[in-house]
Amino acid sequence: MILNNQIHFSIQGKGGIGKSAVAALLSQYIKQQNADAVVIDTDPVNSTLSGFSALNPIYIKTMEEKDGEIIINPEKFDLLIQKLSENESPAILDVGASNYVTMKNYLLSNGIFDILAEEGKDLYFHVPIAGGQAFIPCIQELAEIAKFPNAKIVIWANYFFGDLSNEDGKDYTESKPFKDAKKSIVGIVTLEKKAMHSKDLNNLFSDNLTFDEAALISDNPTRYGIVNKSRLKTVKAAIWQQLDNIFSSVE
Repeated sequence: MILNNQIHFSIQGKGGIGKSAVAALLSQYIKQQNADAVVIDTDPVNSTLSGFSALNPIYIKTMEEKDGEIIINPEKFDLLIQKLSENESPAILDVGASNYVTMKNYLLSNGIFDILAEEGKDLYFHVPIAGGQAFIPCIQELAEIAKFPNAKIVIWANYFFGDLSNEDGKDYTESKPFKDAKKSIVGIVTLEKKAMHSKDLNNLFSDNLTFDEAALISDNPTRYGIVNKSRLKTVKAAIWQQLDNIFSSVE
């Protein structure tokens, strides 16, 4: 898979639910398919993705403060869109929760999604859904994202915070927002609770390392010994297989 002319947004209005982790995992997968993939961090508060040097990320400051208000810098943002339209290689954008509403309004009001689609780009929106207190706002925003023009949605079901269900125990796939969004959903990546609570995966993220970098470490047996690496390999294989299934089915 080459995945050319695809733009992938890691996006969700709720913060602290694993969006940047999704962006980091997705970026590794896509760069493995296409080494020319462009990784872009636009999160003005938590620029987590920028810390993964192996991904060669680009940080673009698309927001600015004006008269005490945080707004889009139209020149920088329009230039970003221009570059995305001209670049054939796939691109991954991490959109921060803090600038999500402002960016969403700018994208929609300026018809950016339509412009990119007219330029032959396939638009994927990778939407984390988390359990616990974050569940309701996450699932509600899913329905809003499904309204985006030309949207192909990949749900990342993150069980780190608990089951993805409402107070009545109804699974997220039975919720009205999910059903409303279903026509736009092209796949689901399940992040199992056991894997997401793994100390090995937490070490990987806190050290800003990719799976491939961790596999090459030979001088830190406490964090990256052969057993740790084996567990990371299992987690990676499970996620990669799900992504393979999604992208092979939509090509």
